[in-house]
Amino acid sequence: MDISIENLNKTYFRRGKNFNAFKTIDLKVKTGEFIAVVGPSGSGKTTFLHLLAGLLTQSSGVIRYEGLAFADISKNEKAAFINENIGFIPQGTSLIPSLSVLDNLRLPLYLTKRNHQAGTEINQAIALLGQLGIEELADEYPNSLSGGEQRRVAIARSVMNHPKLILADEPTNDLDDLSKIKVLELFKQKNQAGATVIMVTHHKENLDYADKILTME
Repeated sequence: MDISIENLNKTYFRRGKNFNAFKTIDLKVKTGEFIAVVGPSGSGKTTFLHLLAGLLTQSSGVIRYEGLAFADISKNEKAAFINENIGFIPQGTSLIPSLSVLDNLRLPLYLTKRNHQAGTEINQAIALLGQLGIEELADEYPNSLSGGEQRRVAIARSVMNHPKLILADEPTNDLDDLSKIKVLELFKQKNQAGATVIMVTHHKENLDYADKILTME
């Protein structure tokens, strides 16, 4: 997915005054790029990723996805576009506790109402869990999983729809070395299949997977 960012700014109001999470980001991302975003805590990395995911609205500037800006479409059209095209992995827990691991993974397909043969989404979900070494957890519920297991389930769910854009915020936190490699190899596989990947990370070893490294100051 091609992304064009012009004059992007996000301002918050705190302690009686405005402050910039960041200001004046200009960036072009080409389809199939694997980008790592680094920088110190508080430099706006997570805010930047949330803006790209459509979870926040910028204070000024514009983000265009293959020429489309969210400001130009309705809320329903925006939601449909995000569900069909963007896979987002936030920090922390994001699984639905009342759904099993398998149903958490299957949910994106049902939200987008994609046509698929009955049962094929189960095979796809099990295959993704297998890639990340947690296929035995398919029938478990999130509250019985460790933090690292929940993180890997959320990562598997983020790519169920074969998104054109994968946004990952510190995806290898809470993971052992082998699990980190499995996650990064999954991202690289999706990237080589055509997906654009933007990953916020503070792990230096993760940078080897990126084509480009951007630093926020």
